[in-house]
Amino acid sequence: MTRAMFEKQKQAPSNTELKIYPDRSHWTCIEAGWAQVGRCQLVAHANVRLLGLNV
Repeated sequence: MTRAMFEKQKQAPSNTELKIYPDRSHWTCIEAGWAQVGRCQLVAHANVRLLGLNV
């Protein structure tokens, strides 16, 4: 389902990407290590918004 939603949303004019965390469940926000996932996403967002990088 995640990939299907990504395929649909990547048609939008906005920047859309998919990052899979294979060892994490759907409940990342309540699992141990959630802050690491959040930090990774904040850095990726900052790279795109501030530096124009799409990594």
